Amino acid sequence: MTDTLSRTGASPEGGSSPSRGGRRVKVATGPRKDIQGLRAVAVLLVVAEHLTGWPHGGFIGVDVFFVISGFLITGLLLREHERTGRISFTSFYRRRARRILPAATLVLAATAIGAWLVYPETRARTVGVDAIWAFFFAGNYRFASADTDYFAATADASPLQHFWSLAVEEQFYFVWPWLMLLALTLLARAGRGHHSRLLAGAMMTAIVVGSFAWGLHETLDRPAWAYFSTLARVWELGLGALLAIATPLLAGVIGRRTGAVVSWTGLGLIVAGAFLVSAEQGFPVPWAALPVVGSALVIAGGVGGTPPYLAPLTNRAMTYVGDLSYSLYLWHFPVIVLLAAALPPETTLYYAAALAVMSILTVTSYHCFENPIHHSSWLEPRSRRKAPEARRSSRAARVPGSPGLRVPGGRHVVLGVAGVLAAVACVGVAIAVAPQTQVRGEAELRAIIAAPDDGTATGAWRKDVASALLATEWPTLTPSVDELGRDDIVDPWSEDGCLAFEDGADPDPIANARRCVYGDPDADRTMAVLGDSIGISWVPAIEEAFGDTWRIEVWTARQCTVADVEVTETDGGAYPECSDFRRDARDALAAENPDVLVVTSEGDPRQVAGAEGTDDAFARLGEGLATAAEELAPIADHTVYLPPPPPGLPLTECRTGTAVPADCVRRPAGLPGPWYDAFRAAAEDTGAAFVDVVPWFCVGGVGCPGFVDGVPVRADAAHLTDPMSRKVAPLVREGFAEALPEVFAD
Repeated sequence: MTDTLSRTGASPEGGSSPSRGGRRVKVATGPRKDIQGLRAVAVLLVVAEHLTGWPHGGFIGVDVFFVISGFLITGLLLREHERTGRISFTSFYRRRARRILPAATLVLAATAIGAWLVYPETRARTVGVDAIWAFFFAGNYRFASADTDYFAATADASPLQHFWSLAVEEQFYFVWPWLMLLALTLLARAGRGHHSRLLAGAMMTAIVVGSFAWGLHETLDRPAWAYFSTLARVWELGLGALLAIATPLLAGVIGRRTGAVVSWTGLGLIVAGAFLVSAEQGFPVPWAALPVVGSALVIAGGVGGTPPYLAPLTNRAMTYVGDLSYSLYLWHFPVIVLLAAALPPETTLYYAAALAVMSILTVTSYHCFENPIHHSSWLEPRSRRKAPEARRSSRAARVPGSPGLRVPGGRHVVLGVAGVLAAVACVGVAIAVAPQTQVRGEAELRAIIAAPDDGTATGAWRKDVASALLATEWPTLTPSVDELGRDDIVDPWSEDGCLAFEDGADPDPIANARRCVYGDPDADRTMAVLGDSIGISWVPAIEEAFGDTWRIEVWTARQCTVADVEVTETDGGAYPECSDFRRDARDALAAENPDVLVVTSEGDPRQVAGAEGTDDAFARLGEGLATAAEELAPIADHTVYLPPPPPGLPLTECRTGTAVPADCVRRPAGLPGPWYDAFRAAAEDTGAAFVDVVPWFCVGGVGCPGFVDGVPVRADAAHLTDPMSRKVAPLVREGFAEALPEVFAD
């Protein structure tokens, strides 16, 4: 995303360089308009994909940036060494800091402030932590360790998630200059200074090959880590570095007309990648090779001079966008994510407001903040400052007490303030004219509330659900939205270590299950709950409903669906422990023969190994559940299929500064869903009982509220809060009694 040379009009190589036969070849000098245009292509692809989801492979723009950055920075270091015989690390890192830190810090600070204005405290605090990691160029590892799905760039994404790529670049540049200096120094001492690029090229080739191989391994084993990992991405920057090292050789081979063919071929590969590459494919390795090789070809095509017939890249509009690309990249994602908390996303108003705000902030920050500081003498030693020249180039003012630091002068300050006010005005106008989310199905809801009391817990609860759907103002919630991040609200059962493969659990999952007993441990009747974290989130309700007279055993494992399918970890890595747990749990339960087996778990299509898309994943889950149901049927005297609660909108995401309760209602489209249908089918095919839980949380034609009777329904998008699980205990009792009257009628 960043570089030094393209901002100053310099090229990575200039003048003549010796070729292999002693003939001097002409290397392109002056600005590389084609590279600036390529930067514009890269940033526009990223912005388009993040904002609209089209083209679906627009995220490859980041890979284009990596190649450009590797090429330009390596060229700078080579030229410095060939000119002076050394590499000044202090100068290099001063330039990087002056180029990167001011604009990045501005965006980080503005985003953190914006998050506190629109998000609940818990999420705003998380964004603040993200900002700290991003400031120290470690954001990629924060997001990787959290199993972040980069491709789910929706309103619930961190507005600073895009800083991962900046972290990758800077981590690379903490190491690469030192390796180059080592290689060039060794060659110089060996008396081979005129071949000073050879060892650097050989070393970078080894790094590229090694990184590509590691990236392939990581993509297959841990896709989330592979996406964010510097080691899995170094080959992309390294290919750009190899181009810089080989520039004199390439300039002797590629003429301007040949360069046009090479550049157009590369541009075609990039465009093809934007439409052919998708999240379901192996990324970054091997499919990132498409845009990476394409970018390398575009750059290589111009080493002997800007090729003809390349107007789509070299026109003034594209080169200007290339100038703005760093600022645009920094601002676009915070605007997209934060604005989605204030306006209905995927609407014309949202798209127009997002484009207007990110454009105003980009242009303003570039001309009034980023560029003046970039051309200032900040961080330069006193002996090298050229104050008059700096004043002419940036018209900046010196900060008192900070020698050499120049910030935008009066005119720039006025324009900057005007730009910020214009952006705020755009947001304010958009919020003012945005239609407020309306309560749907009001007549149906009021009819439910007015209906005579039927004497059942379910009937009374339905009135509470209808009232929640009619709410136009936020009630006092207990627990509050800010408390939803606490373990005692989300998963108090984790304190008991009763979810296998989770922190605090016994390393032996079967031993773990045997010790996790709730209710009356000496009761004559035993109920075994088999499932995953969704299953264990039902345990407070089951314990509240039956704990007085039943022994309740918990046989659950983290992210381990009951369906017989091969699943992966959240980050895409292998998860053979799940299959082992399912097999061992069935064997142990069969030997125990509980009175009632409660089967309850999620079926996450993203975890199905080898699935080709969501539809295929759900099909495999359905088949796997049918197979599992046949094996589970003889284990207990009675089996009950208790499906997961319908998914909803997490209050921590939808409860924003401008939201009304209707904004946190999950609409009925797509409910209850294919996994729910598979649960019902598994019960019917094996003669088991099925408990329909959708009416407990939703009104069919209206939707599912985020809270009922002042209690948040879910701690996230799927898991019940502990208080809500206990609140629906009477419904669980009635549901089980209706499904198995011969067991629970009493």
